[in-house]
Amino acid sequence: MDREDGGGGGGGGPTATPRPRKGMGLRTWLVVSESGQSRVEEVGKHVIMRRTGLPARDLRVLDPLLSYPSSILGRELAVVINLEHVKAIVTAKEVFDALSYQPSGCSVRSGFAASHFFSSSFVHTTGRAER
Repeated sequence: MDREDGGGGGGGGPTATPRPRKGMGLRTWLVVSESGQSRVEEVGKHVIMRRTGLPARDLRVLDPLLSYPSSILGRELAVVINLEHVKAIVTAKEVFDALSYQPSGCSVRSGFAASHFFSSSFVHTTGRAER
C-alpha cells in the first residue's frame, strides 16, 4: 500500500516523518546574473532543471555523492562543467556555481571569477548576454 508520508513501511503510523529522498536534493549555489550580481541560493534539482533547460541525467555529473570523470558538457541551452573541484552550470542568463564548504563554514572558492564571468570578452563575443 502507498503511504501519504512517502515512507516505506516500518510501522510508523500517521505521525511518522517522511524519509529524505536520495539524490541531489537541495543544494547551495552561487548564482551570478548577466549583470554581474551574485547571490547564494539553496534550490533543488527540479528548479535547476527548469531554469537551465537541462535534463536530470546532465545534473548527475555534478552530484558530489557520485564519481564521474572530469567533463564539460555542451548542451543547447547550457554548459555543464565538472572539473575536479569546480562544478558549475553556465547559461546565457546565469552562472550556477555549486558551492562546497570547508568544515569551518568558509567557502572553498570566493566566487570572484564567477561574478566577473559576464563582464568577460567571452560572453560579449557570443552575443548571448547582450539584449
